[in-house]
Amino acid sequence: MSTTLLIILGAALLLVVSVPLIAARRSNLPTVAKDDLSDEERVAVFVSAFLERDSRARQLLNSSNTFLFAEGYRPVLGVPNDPEASGDTFIDLPSYFIRKVYLDVNSIQPLAPASFQSFLDQLHAWGYHTLTGGARIIEKYDLHIEGRFHFPTEVAKVPPGEEQEQLLLCWLNDAVLATEFRMLAWIFRQLFGTPYVIPERRHEPS
Repeated sequence: MSTTLLIILGAALLLVVSVPLIAARRSNLPTVAKDDLSDEERVAVFVSAFLERDSRARQLLNSSNTFLFAEGYRPVLGVPNDPEASGDTFIDLPSYFIRKVYLDVNSIQPLAPASFQSFLDQLHAWGYHTLTGGARIIEKYDLHIEGRFHFPTEVAKVPPGEEQEQLLLCWLNDAVLATEFRMLAWIFRQLFGTPYVIPERRHEPS
């Protein structure tokens, strides 16, 4: 993979978490308390409000992602608590995503800074994997996915088969993980009063 593409990928991951934390004090992002997280209805209200108010998180609901979900694609990485594992099925992406966030935050035990940070670190690693997996194909076929673009036209540049399927899976998987990572980083700040810092930045010399 080219150095330029690696720089772009790194910048994209930093933006996922940095924007809401830097702008938090002047934003209208929803608040959340520890007691809210054990109630799925309250989590649903929080997630819906976050998706509505945060422009980057709202990209999860782009037509490309909702189309892939409706076609039966599901995240395959970063799903330690599969929303559909118990037999539940979801017909729309927002409902699936709400259940995923609810299950994931309630799997963090104890709900303390160290364990929450550990989960975010793992989510960060999964997200980087899906991002780079799709990026290799995007670079190989010179797909134009920045700014305004037509998703089916760009996907059609990849020959049907394994690579196209991998691109579609990575596309949806990355959208889900990046949005959840962004949202959970905000929850981390709300609960513990300090921003989450990705491992690469955490270990930099002060």
